[in-house]
Amino acid sequence: MRAWHTHVSDKSVAWRNWSDTKTTFGTADLVGNCAVFNVGGNKYRLVCRILYPSQKVFILKVMTHKEYDQDKWKAECGCFASGPKQPMKTRKGRE
Repeated sequence: MRAWHTHVSDKSVAWRNWSDTKTTFGTADLVGNCAVFNVGGNKYRLVCRILYPSQKVFILKVMTHKEYDQDKWKAECGCFASGPKQPMKTRKGRE
């Protein structure tokens, strides 16, 4: 997991889309809006949301392979939920 974090945190890494991510991590899978990475010698799964325009990666869940296979995480992580349709506004009407 440390190696994954070090690589993703590197400022020279600039994924523009899923294809770029998949090129870097060939065993990663796209499940709805979630990217799933195999970490820890394939013992663990790391579920993330990647926001390509802002170059941010949010870790949603880390689980064992057994927990991953139970599929409960898909609903817990909101992998098939759509995001907001427009930017949220603050109380003063600013974005």
